Amino acid sequence: MDLGTVLAKVQGDKYADAGEALQDVRQVWRNCHSFNEPGSEVYKACDELAGFFDQLWRQARLPCPSPSVRPPAPPPPLRGRP
Repeated sequence: MDLGTVLAKVQGDKYADAGEALQDVRQVWRNCHSFNEPGSEVYKACDELAGFFDQLWRQARLPCPSPSVRPPAPPPPLRGRP
């Protein structure tokens, strides 16, 4: 999942509700953490964007299927990568 796909699904009216879109956005953050090294520019940008997204989500008062819109804790660092 990526933000381009989320946008296409929003524009194509493919989500039944805001909670479905939120789940996909959370998957984007998980993917970012899974495929990038902690501390890398991309990883840090993901965290910053996730925080901004959370702020906008709360301001919009959209329904949230769980108590927090924060992404889950990042996975352990990848092994075997330079």
